[in-house]
Formats: sequence, C-alpha cells, structure tokens
Amino acid sequence: MNMQIYEENHPSIAINCNNLGLCYISQGNYAKALKFLAFSLNIYRKILDEKDLKLVRIYNNMAECYRLMNNNREASLFSLSSLTILIQNFEITHPDFANTYNTSGLINISLERYEKAEEYLTKSLYINQYNWGNNHITTAQSYFNLGTLFRITKNKKALELQHKALVIREKKLGKIHLSTAESYYEISIIHFEKGDYPKAYIYLENVVEIYKKIFSTDNSQLITLENELKFLKEKIK
Repeated sequence: MNMQIYEENHPSIAINCNNLGLCYISQGNYAKALKFLAFSLNIYRKILDEKDLKLVRIYNNMAECYRLMNNNREASLFSLSSLTILIQNFEITHPDFANTYNTSGLINISLERYEKAEEYLTKSLYINQYNWGNNHITTAQSYFNLGTLFRITKNKKALELQHKALVIREKKLGKIHLSTAESYYEISIIHFEKGDYPKAYIYLENVVEIYKKIFSTDNSQLITLENELKFLKEKIK
C-alpha cells in the first residue's frame, strides 16, 4: 500500500483504505472491511473540512458495512452522520442523497421499521430518477430495493417494480449476470408467496441457469438453488 511512499495521513492512503474496504465488503469479509474503512475515516477526519463529500461517502460505507454485519445501531449512527452533512450543505437532488437514503432504507428494513424504510427508499428512487433517468442501472437498484420492501409489506406494486429492475438489468448488464439473477429470484419469491408455483418455477429456473454459467457445479449457492427448484417442481405436481 502507499504507506511506504506517503505520510500516514496522506489522502492517497485514505482513498486506498476506502477502496480496500469496499473490496472486502464485496467479498463478504466485513470485519476486515471495517478495519480499512475506519482507518480511512480517521485520516479524513484529520485532513478534510467537515462538509466534504468524502466524509459523506465514508460514513455511508461504514453504515453499509455495519448493516451487513447486522449491527443496525452503529449502522444507523453512521448513516445519520452522512445524512446530516448532506442536509446541511447540499441540494436535496444531489446523487449522494440517494445513496445515503438507500442505506438508511435498508437499515430500517432490518429493523422492521417499514414505513420509515419506504420513505427513505422512495426518496432514493426519486433522486436517482431525477439524476439518471428511469432506465439507468442505479435506478434499477432503487426499483429492486423498494420492490423487495413492498413484497415484505404485501404491497401490490412489488411485482411491477421488480419487473422494471429486471428489464433494465437484462438490457444494461446482460442476461448472464448475478444482478439479473437477483431480480429473477425476487420475482420468483413474489409468485411463490402468491401460491403461483408454476411462475415461481420459471423464474427460479432462470436463476439456476445463470448460476450454472457463472459457477462450477459444486458451488454451494447453486446447489441450494437446485434444491429449491426441485422443491418447487414437487409443489407443481
């Protein structure tokens, strides 16, 4: 890392630590991610103005990491820190509002505060639509997250939102992509919960086919999905 070249509190060190933190989050190694994110935050607090967007983003990254660790108390605190800077210094349509509202929404889903979650996720969607349009991949993530919440709360709009997310993901990312599989899977769950097992089977079958093209046959997630598909097949008989 750049510590051998730069002083300990150099911004390049903070950037690298943040990037490493995000990399470890994507790998599911949250404890290690948190270590690098905290190191980055410590540097930023020393060298940046308190309204700098880098602080907004590192607070939001910390919130997301804590959320994934099921530590919603800490996640909420960091999300609030991110949101406070935004509210005090930036226009409500700034893209970072969408990111922070999205994280706050997901935290509130975990806490089963569904009305608050809907408020935050709806705000995130509107800001993403304003900045990127209705067919952007970032907007698709908002459709997906809000659709997932609506499935939990039995809102009829869940399926419509998930189909919007799926169409965009197929177009922008291709049919053989894990995000596309994620959309197929969520739609399968919606149909399953409605008791429409044939449709649930069709969408889950798509998920399995995507996983087969990306992973080896001994992949644990693929094996689980194949077992779920067998279960659905039995339900249809």
